[in-house]
Amino acid sequence: MVQPRVRGRGKYSWRRRILSMVDRATTSNQRLTPRTQALAADSVTVGIPDLRSVFEEHVDHVGNSLRRLGVAHSDVPDLVQEVFVVLHGILPDYDPARPLWPWIFGVLYRVAAAHRRKRSREVLDDGTLADEQADSSANLDEAMRKGEDRELVLKALQYVELHRRSVFVMADIDDIAVPEIAHALGISVNTAYSRLRLARIDFRDAAARLLRQRGDR
Repeated sequence: MVQPRVRGRGKYSWRRRILSMVDRATTSNQRLTPRTQALAADSVTVGIPDLRSVFEEHVDHVGNSLRRLGVAHSDVPDLVQEVFVVLHGILPDYDPARPLWPWIFGVLYRVAAAHRRKRSREVLDDGTLADEQADSSANLDEAMRKGEDRELVLKALQYVELHRRSVFVMADIDDIAVPEIAHALGISVNTAYSRLRLARIDFRDAAARLLRQRGDR
């Protein structure tokens, strides 16, 4: 297994920066609309988690998922913050009857897609895939095919188109049921199954190419 690498204190610096933003958002509703203020006030009674608890549980999962969707390592801190800014605005609308992580993933997927459109190209691996931290996802090494190289899996993901990759990551890494994936991404169940099937083909082909390249070295 590839062990996570520690890059000085950079990760903790941006994490503290985002946590500070989260704390300010949690303690002040001045940027919220009156409707959202009312919903936020009722959030505890209806089972909606507060932003701080969402951050503490899912911040590393958000960062890892952005990387799995092809976001360059250097761009992850800004996009993690953007995800939590969006969550700050819409958290009162979360339906606690549904699982939280697929809903968060739907947000981060849209943030990643907008980022890619802004850059006008697919962002491929920048060589720091081993920087992933432990997160709240299903265990990556268990959810993936046993015996596969973890780093190879993460590299192969970068060659799967983003709209397919999002379904693949949710299904085969986060172990989320396809109907829940469809709901989170705003697509039909049939479309989700189709994207997953094609993503698995793309992933398998990319992994095979990477293995051949590895063998040639």
